[in-house]
Amino acid sequence: MSVQRRGTNSNDKIMVLPVDAPKKVKSQYWYCDASECCFQWDKEAIDGDVCIVRHPILQLPHYFCKSCYDKYHAMLYLQRPYQLCNALNLCGVSRSDRLRSYELFIANGKKYFAPMLVIVLFLPLIAIIQSTPLRNRLIKITKLWNHIPKGQTFLSFVSVYVNFLAIVSSYPFTSQVVFWALLELYTVIFVCLNILFRTPINNFVNVFDQFKTNRIENKLVIALYRGFGLHIIPGCGLLEIFQLIQTSANTCIVPSAAAKNSIDLNQLHFVDSKTKDPLPSSLLGGVFASRSIAFNGAIMISWVTNVAPGVDFLFPSAYALISSPTNSFYNITGMAPSQLCNAASDSNGTQWTALWNMNIDPPPTATLGLPQLNLEFRLGTLLVPYTINSVWNINIVNQTGADVALNPIDGQSAFSFLGTFRNISSCSNVTDKLIIQTSISYPNPSIQQYIRTGTTHWSIFTIYLCFKHWAQFVMLALALANLTTRLWRLWSHFDGITDIGLFESHTADNSIKVDLGIFSNLRSWLQLRKAIVTASDQFAFFVQGIISLSLVQLAISFGGLVVYCLTGTAPMPTYFLLIIGLVMSLTTLIFLFPKSEAIQIQASHGDMLRQVLSEHLLDKDLTTDSQLENYLKTFIEIIDNHDDRISFWGFEMSRERLQGLCVTLISGISFIASKTIQFSWSNTNTFYANNPNHYIF
Repeated sequence: MSVQRRGTNSNDKIMVLPVDAPKKVKSQYWYCDASECCFQWDKEAIDGDVCIVRHPILQLPHYFCKSCYDKYHAMLYLQRPYQLCNALNLCGVSRSDRLRSYELFIANGKKYFAPMLVIVLFLPLIAIIQSTPLRNRLIKITKLWNHIPKGQTFLSFVSVYVNFLAIVSSYPFTSQVVFWALLELYTVIFVCLNILFRTPINNFVNVFDQFKTNRIENKLVIALYRGFGLHIIPGCGLLEIFQLIQTSANTCIVPSAAAKNSIDLNQLHFVDSKTKDPLPSSLLGGVFASRSIAFNGAIMISWVTNVAPGVDFLFPSAYALISSPTNSFYNITGMAPSQLCNAASDSNGTQWTALWNMNIDPPPTATLGLPQLNLEFRLGTLLVPYTINSVWNINIVNQTGADVALNPIDGQSAFSFLGTFRNISSCSNVTDKLIIQTSISYPNPSIQQYIRTGTTHWSIFTIYLCFKHWAQFVMLALALANLTTRLWRLWSHFDGITDIGLFESHTADNSIKVDLGIFSNLRSWLQLRKAIVTASDQFAFFVQGIISLSLVQLAISFGGLVVYCLTGTAPMPTYFLLIIGLVMSLTTLIFLFPKSEAIQIQASHGDMLRQVLSEHLLDKDLTTDSQLENYLKTFIEIIDNHDDRISFWGFEMSRERLQGLCVTLISGISFIASKTIQFSWSNTNTFYANNPNHYIF
């Protein structure tokens, strides 16, 4: 039995109604939202009746234990933060078990990701080695081999190589093959993480397997999701991984990190700067319980990636960067005045000289394209041989009996020529009955012409591959957004201890200031900071890996574009693929901002302690705490020179470095946007050209 109260405003009478507890979910896995409970470190789930208060408009439920529920006015409940550990309580597992599972997975990932990558890429070879004495030399691989799910690993191996082979056979340009093959490396990473997430090594237990016992009615849905996520779109497996940390409150993460450093947060106490009395330890936990993507898909759906062969590149003003004419089709008409037609000398009435006035529609320009025009004349079905004697406003390329090749002049829509026509019986046949027949050819097809002619075909595989990577990047963006903002919020909350103070409850208006000039406060603050640094590692594992890859992608894309702009010529579609790579990396690297803000807070503590030291030295005669000065000097040195901060390729992405990166990118992108370059075509994919059934696959 649980109790539910509803109220719409502070004057309404509160009605108490019995409601049934959610089915199949144990009550001990709901967590109280009241300050008395959620301000405590690693508070256990509600034991007993669950009391639910729903928002009168949003209908979001807030959960309370019976004792907290009876103490407050109903409307105060609506001011409580909404806990994700309650909102995403899907598998009937306590948040401490979820966090423990996540921590073990991170530890296994650091130790076994590289061996897992080797197994996935070289599965047959590893399987053979495991039956030979060589297995004793590959200690990590052998240990991992004994625990991995063999069936899932085999299917993952097959799907990875089938995708790579399909990529080779499905794209007309080599640059497209390289582009999609490099993107597929993200899929390989997700595949390895998915297998590790289901590998029971080092006491790791996948808590989401609780679905098998707690959510029997959802077994089919779970099986379909896992089959879809593991092999069709491996990036979907990130949902299970990140939900473990997403649903863990900071009041659960911080004490777990503190325990790794042999720190008991319940023993940490700050003292009131005025009365010098110890403050309740719950106030410290309350600091961390307080309130605090489709563009990629669009630009990938075009001829550039061969997902949609007949669709233009949707990146804004992309064609302005490339000097590519449209290679339009021209219509040629003309007439020959009868009074200017005469019999050719010594022709016996079979050759006639006539003046033809011709018009080209639309007027030829360099933007539309200057093709080679092949001009022929027919009398009925017979091809009439002729020779141009003189020409005005157009250039002759060559003449071959019945065919003359001409090059139009930029901006010149009319031209004339004096020609001799043979094997014709009368002048009227020349002026009235000849039919003009033209053909247009361009020596190098333009981008627009390539799209218009439809030389490639729609493919189920290319559409699937585009959708898969779009979905995976959405999952990746959601994961990075959650992890980096959680990291920023963790350090912001910690910084609030000294900047804002401690609050007694969610609704308290006044805070209790914390003075680090008191030795016991400084010692507690430093111990808590050590726990925060360790907790940051829980968020940083994936952030470091993914953002490091994005920085490499940015360097390749940005560097390639700059080089092509400097040389003045770029191969197509390589140039546009680099633009896509640049945009994709930037949409991932925006999450460097919350990360840099967290680093900025972490680095600012050295200056803050210097301020405390200065104040201490000024008031040295008034203090009896002789240890404070030495503590401050020691930890200022540690924070400035030996602090454990997240870095990428050995560089700490501070706010100043992020600003420098932004300035460099803005300058480089401005340079790229200001350059109009000539283009050539990339090398064609030989296997695609020799595969007549590529469009079926």
